Amino acid sequence: MANRAKANLNGVVGENIVSLCDVDSNFLSHEASRFPRAHRYADFRRMIGREKLDALVVSTPDHTHAVATATGLHHGLHVYCEKPLTRTVSECRAVTELARRKKLITQMGTQIHAGDNYRRVVELLRADAIGTVKEVHVWVGGNLGGGSRG
Repeated sequence: MANRAKANLNGVVGENIVSLCDVDSNFLSHEASRFPRAHRYADFRRMIGREKLDALVVSTPDHTHAVATATGLHHGLHVYCEKPLTRTVSECRAVTELARRKKLITQMGTQIHAGDNYRRVVELLRADAIGTVKEVHVWVGGNLGGGSRG
């Protein structure tokens, strides 16, 4: 429950979180203290198979996104997955087709790109307030080199 998972949980503190999953028991215990009624799992497949869930948030290492997302979709769950959705185009097509076939909602996270500053820029563009955009440069600060997961 570190990095993006922690940020995602911060956004749903008031919701009914029924289960949490992390392979690292230290991080799982830390976040579970915020959601004391949530069941704890180290394996997402067991969690999905045992819990009555409405949706799944996938904040796992990148190489597991397609498998975790597809597992959730197979079990009839709507899925929010952090970027990248998959590692390959074929994985992405398979996940997309599965979501269509099951008539489920999916969303891929892009962290800061849904913030108020980006929404205001979209409003300005749609209103043609700034003319034709020819080039954009964006810098995002922060600790991009890793460090503590806690």
